[in-house]
Amino acid sequence: MREVLEALATTDMSVAPSAAVSFAKNVRKELTGGDVFRAIELEPTVFVSPDDERPFLQFHYVYAHAGVIKRMIGFAHPDLLRLLKYPKNPLFVDCTFKVCPKPFAQLAVVMSYDPAFELYLPIFYVLLPDKYQDTYWHLLDNVIMQCDLQVEPRYVTCDFELGLVNAVRQQFAGVPI
Repeated sequence: MREVLEALATTDMSVAPSAAVSFAKNVRKELTGGDVFRAIELEPTVFVSPDDERPFLQFHYVYAHAGVIKRMIGFAHPDLLRLLKYPKNPLFVDCTFKVCPKPFAQLAVVMSYDPAFELYLPIFYVLLPDKYQDTYWHLLDNVIMQCDLQVEPRYVTCDFELGLVNAVRQQFAGVPI
């Protein structure tokens, strides 16, 4: 696409900027089928970096709640997933509403303790559609799945949100909150 735009710019200086923007939008629409969420699943966006083709997008989960289609999108650096697999490693889940892009309702940050540096590190950033208990359950389920079912925290620290607390109790039965 860049080559086409550069060719247009050098050969015909009368191309209006709006025409170039329109052309770029049409090309993007053709690539994604008009689905803005599909764009994050395509190269190179899905990767950690242009030089590192490991996935940064860990999951794009679509499900139904009360007859409405919902989606959540989880991002994590592959090197940090190992922290969640440490046995009896503390887990911290925090949700915020202030820095969340539309159409999502909140951003969940899943953190774990790194014993090598003696601090908590954010592992997952997950865009959530709402704050229902089943949404939090799916959030934790997807995180556990991405860690090969090896998440066994010593305790979980989370917001005082009943739906989140109940989901933590369901996913990590017997683990102190």
